Amino acid sequence: MRSTSSARSVGVLWDTTAAVEVVRGVQHLITMRLSPILTSCALFVGTGSAAQADGHSIRLHDAVAQATANNPLIATATLAVVGEEASLDELRGTYTTMLELSTSGARQRDQPRFTLLSQPRAADVVGGSAALTRTFEAGTETRVTASMQRKVVTTRIATSHSAVDLTERTIVPRLEASIRQPLWGGRRVGAALRERLDATRDAAFVERIATTARVLRDVEHAYWQLYLAQREVEIRHDATTAAELQLRQVEAEISRGARPRLAAAEIEEEVARRREDELIVRGAIGERSLELSRLLGATPTTELRAGDVPSPPEHPATELVSAEAAPTVRVGDSRAEAAHAEVLQAEDEARWRIDATLTGALSAARDGMHDAFEDTAGYGGWSLQAGITLRAPLDDRGSRAKVDGARARWVAARVAREDAAAQLMAEVEVLRNRRALALQRSSALVRARELAEQNLAAEQGRWERGDTTAFELLRRQASVGEIRLRIERAQVDLLDADAGLAAASGELLARHGVTLR
Repeated sequence: MRSTSSARSVGVLWDTTAAVEVVRGVQHLITMRLSPILTSCALFVGTGSAAQADGHSIRLHDAVAQATANNPLIATATLAVVGEEASLDELRGTYTTMLELSTSGARQRDQPRFTLLSQPRAADVVGGSAALTRTFEAGTETRVTASMQRKVVTTRIATSHSAVDLTERTIVPRLEASIRQPLWGGRRVGAALRERLDATRDAAFVERIATTARVLRDVEHAYWQLYLAQREVEIRHDATTAAELQLRQVEAEISRGARPRLAAAEIEEEVARRREDELIVRGAIGERSLELSRLLGATPTTELRAGDVPSPPEHPATELVSAEAAPTVRVGDSRAEAAHAEVLQAEDEARWRIDATLTGALSAARDGMHDAFEDTAGYGGWSLQAGITLRAPLDDRGSRAKVDGARARWVAARVAREDAAAQLMAEVEVLRNRRALALQRSSALVRARELAEQNLAAEQGRWERGDTTAFELLRRQASVGEIRLRIERAQVDLLDADAGLAAASGELLARHGVTLR
């Protein structure tokens, strides 16, 4: 019985010892074999577990829509269009027909003296008029007036022995038409003013398109920079995780006596540096979020997160061949046209002014209402008056200064237009080269990433065999992370360059389905 019990005790002890050794072997296998695999997976694929901070995810399409509706620069440009349209409507309003209604009355009394001449004693007058006036763009002014007066006039007539007061009651209807026509000077002012306001309105509208394109371009840039910061956090976090896994593996080997204690020092130093890099980039996410929220016209926040992944544009922007079609150059054209119209207006206003006037009237004074209107309508009394008026400044320094100033502004507008065209073509060439370079970088970096991953795997095997140092392995890890980041930057640079070209050519609004009214 004792022998059997002792045998069972030895068997149990052997089983326990074997189990402990099995557990230790599994731990060693996990430490020595799975840690390098997890490290490589973290660098090759990217865990991203802690990289995406909590925040409000937004799609690029929604960001564009919000910026179009709320960005203050677009709102200001829209108000400028509204203001120019109002100025044009105000000018049109000056050429509409105006109705004038007026009435008046007068009462007069005179103290007569002794004289053989007739003397006015009293006069009571009451009347009213209705007039239609119209001013035309060429400077012509027309007026049609219908009026009527009722007069009660008392006159004292002296005779040889006495004085007699005579009271006369009359009705005086009058129909009058007049026209004033500029013959020299003043004929071009209205048309030039309209042309100037038309050009200014067009400039404001095209400026609104250009401003919207610039804002949407900046929104895309800020959006993809936010995305790039998020991806950099993920890549930095993967690098930190890989170094931490390597550090735990070395610490396990140090505890078993397989490596010296100083073997973990350089790894700990690299882990600290990588953690700092990750923290710095996390702060950059908040800055990118603030910039994007400002462009969206939203409350500044650090919680925005890019929800889209960059991909090559479905329809790449066309390269601008001629500057005339670009919104920024079209703005310069409209402003130059407005300045030229101002020159025409100033030159016309500086001329001597010669106006011709012609007035015709029908009027018949009678003592009865019926007779008065009947005789007036039957041409019982008519008049016709014509005249010419000359207006010339005695000192034309003010007029000449106005013309010189308008011409200077016209030349300045033309110079600004040419400069805008030159800058645009240079910018387009830069963006075109940048887009082509980004495509080449993306192609080259794909192969570079494959090679870097192969080198890391090989270096990992050498390190496990003890044929290399931790420094070399960490360097290979950093190389993989750097190439991943370069690939992301190349993709973002491609989108930035393409958005810039689309904004320059005027295609960016249509690409996002934005229509300005």
